[in-house]
Amino acid sequence: KIKIFSVTLSFFIISIFLTSLLTPYYISQGVYEVVDNEQAKSPLSRAQQIGQGFGISIPSLGSKSADKGTLAIEIILSRGFVKSLTEDDYIVASIMAPSYFSWDDRKLYFDESKYNLKDNTWSRSPSKQFGSRPSYLEVYEEYIKILSIRQDKRSGFVYISLEHISPVFAKEFIDTVVKKVNDQIRQQDMQESSAALEYLFKKQVTTKEKGTLVSINSLIENYLSKDVISNIRENYALNAIDAPYVPLIKSKPFRSLIVLISTILGFILSITYIFIKEAIKKN
Repeated sequence: KIKIFSVTLSFFIISIFLTSLLTPYYISQGVYEVVDNEQAKSPLSRAQQIGQGFGISIPSLGSKSADKGTLAIEIILSRGFVKSLTEDDYIVASIMAPSYFSWDDRKLYFDESKYNLKDNTWSRSPSKQFGSRPSYLEVYEEYIKILSIRQDKRSGFVYISLEHISPVFAKEFIDTVVKKVNDQIRQQDMQESSAALEYLFKKQVTTKEKGTLVSINSLIENYLSKDVISNIRENYALNAIDAPYVPLIKSKPFRSLIVLISTILGFILSITYIFIKEAIKKN
């Protein structure tokens, strides 16, 4: 009994000590509605359909006929998008070299063996394929581990969450990602509208047939409307229903569960050891 108690107690104490050394992680999440999902089907597709009826060849400009939510998700998960994010040194350091977060000053501290915040320098020795600063491909590998994004098939809402040792960074990073993807989709639509309007204005001048002119004028109005929306709408593709927050409760590690499992394991091992020892003595 003394041996069983001693081993079990040892496992209990050791597990408490080890779990106290584990770094806590926090998850922040935002819920977003897809803005004007029907309007995501660009007027360009309508232009091509109407144009075919009147014998007008309207060029394809890579129209985003897919759902804006799906488009936003694919952009956020793309390497090109991560490459644009890595232009910010703080984001790169926060993903690749975090050390610990202090609730006292709500500040993230970095691993000085990897990154020096004061000098904004990286300690890694450059090699043939890797520089001292982590490449966007290296950041991408970590990025997809800590970021979770999905779209509910029934409601269409997009859920974005991020797990990080800094609850403040987790919240701010989601805000940055959403703002950047909104701006990127907006810019793409503005470029599409500009190119389409330029083409349609040229066709308007050279076209004599009245029915065709009516169709072209209608398409011009559609694109002008889309261009106005692109310029005035801040949350162009994703609009926050439940904005991301600074979480106060850690997501992991589950210290109490680890301690409980370790204690039970110690109890089982101690009993097993005693049974085996007694069996050997009898033999």
